[in-house]
Amino acid sequence: MREEILEDLDDNGHQIDADNIVRELVFGSHPLGFSITGPLDHLRRFDRPMLRRHHARHYTARNSVLCFAGSVRAATCFRLARRHFGGMKPGRRIHSDSPPLTQKKPNIRHVANAASQTSLRVAFRALSDRDAREPALEMLLRVLDDGMSTRLYERICDELGLCYDVGALYESYEDDGVFDVAADAQHARLPDLVREILSVLRNLADHGPTGEELERAKARHGWQMKALLDDAESLSTFYALSALTGLAPTPIARHQELAQVAPEDVREVADAIFRPDRMSIVTVGSLTTRQREAIRRIAETFRDQR
Repeated sequence: MREEILEDLDDNGHQIDADNIVRELVFGSHPLGFSITGPLDHLRRFDRPMLRRHHARHYTARNSVLCFAGSVRAATCFRLARRHFGGMKPGRRIHSDSPPLTQKKPNIRHVANAASQTSLRVAFRALSDRDAREPALEMLLRVLDDGMSTRLYERICDELGLCYDVGALYESYEDDGVFDVAADAQHARLPDLVREILSVLRNLADHGPTGEELERAKARHGWQMKALLDDAESLSTFYALSALTGLAPTPIARHQELAQVAPEDVREVADAIFRPDRMSIVTVGSLTTRQREAIRRIAETFRDQR
């Protein structure tokens, strides 16, 4: 565990993992802002009684899902479940409150690091997986980044050549969510990279996707759901998460849910999410003061540009 934590730190013990830093910037002191591994000082204070208390609270029947997928018999599965998991204590379902949204302007943080490129994260406080707009936000993600023929890669990499790769991610939780764009680029290109990423997002917030690109995104999702039926591990993960979170109960139901999303639904959710008071930007690398100020100006005028 210690070595895993050290991978995200520089020689002076400072956090340099852009994903960890941007989650902290988005969620602050709330647990959603914590890194998975935690800081080194916590590891030093960690002991066996603490582990047992945590295990007793979280690893209980009401916080668990056991899923079988593949060539199995239901009777056999239930028998094995009773034998190996029947002794689990019921426990209490763990819930956490969403951190308040008090942000008024973009959060921006630069971490100096002597790497060959600068890492960029542009994140927005998003929606929980219980929000009625979640399917539209999922389709927004797919319009932006679902292969090299979608908007983000085509504009940033193919047309402008600002970086080798760029990707978007939407993580939804029970009470909250985060949507971010990630890229690594030459230091001098960071202001242009930030400007163009925000331009792509702004265009979707203003105009939404075309009907054609939304239908392509839906078709790709349909193919993925069909492929899921031949992958026992992925299928069990889908059903387990569905049972745990209350989302669509089957792959077909999930696809039907996304198939109902209209271009205007995507535009509305993009307009609601891609706002300066939901934005956090992290850069990890070697930027001059002028480059950092340029990024700040681009972020702070994002609303004006819209």
